[in-house]
Amino acid sequence: MNSSQKIVLPEPTSALVVNSLTLLGSDGFVLNVPELSIEQGSIVAIIGANGSGKTSLLEAILGLRKAKSGDAKFRGRNLDTLVRKELGVYLQSASFEPSMLVGEILALHASLYDHVEVNLRETLGIDELKKKTFEHCSTGQRQRVGIYLALASRPRLSILDEPTSGLDASAAAAFRKHLGETDWRSSQRTCVIVTHTDADARLAERVVWLNQGKIVGDGPLDALISARLGPRHLVLNHLTVDQHKSIKKAIPSGSVVRETFDGERHTIHVFGDDQFERELLPRLQDERRLSYTASETGAEDLVLFGMQETDQ
Repeated sequence: MNSSQKIVLPEPTSALVVNSLTLLGSDGFVLNVPELSIEQGSIVAIIGANGSGKTSLLEAILGLRKAKSGDAKFRGRNLDTLVRKELGVYLQSASFEPSMLVGEILALHASLYDHVEVNLRETLGIDELKKKTFEHCSTGQRQRVGIYLALASRPRLSILDEPTSGLDASAAAAFRKHLGETDWRSSQRTCVIVTHTDADARLAERVVWLNQGKIVGDGPLDALISARLGPRHLVLNHLTVDQHKSIKKAIPSGSVVRETFDGERHTIHVFGDDQFERELLPRLQDERRLSYTASETGAEDLVLFGMQETDQ
């Protein structure tokens, strides 16, 4: 090979493309997404506070809500024209005929596809629910059934809305294990997951952050956290007026500070890197009866505090 010859790698293929999408809510809410392109063979998380437009975006993409303008296409086609084998969806609002047995729902689903994942059924503990009617399943059990149906056929595009919100810890861990072990890239399957949970968001290689109907961040979760808050989070709880004053003075400059007040006591959230923690913690030892916790900054912190402007 000629040493001067360049090797040109193929550009990533966009599986899901949203163009100039505007959706108007009945309460005056406006979702405005000028452009969003999701790579084929990737898993992407959409995060944001309640009412930020996460579910509205999914419903607009799926054609379940009529957009004022713009569109969304998967591999060049509108999603409402995709065949069943290409699309798997879990929405919180989805339901089934209440009197149907879970086993009947599974049989109907299996009849529509050439292949379904038996291992996933075992992972989510679906078999134990077969003899229960859907109406007698708990919220978490219904959610497990819905998640299984969305993923079992190995669709080219999976769209999941808050999939772990009603699951117990064991079921949530099993779900995350399945998503984490799926080789999305080699199978050229794409997954979009709406979540407010840090553990779910960390499954994704890319996070899209919505606030008040607009995309305010897009990239790896840790990069968004570092840019907006910092990787470390110190919470100082139930501070008296005197403690509040003295601690505010002790916080190193350059830290990101957020505060809450319940009418009697203050809580201070301090974000930054390891440096601020090393500087501040020794000073806190002199404060008697002071309650504080230190942890890594997560997706929940980004959603809750990332858009406030009260930096130190």
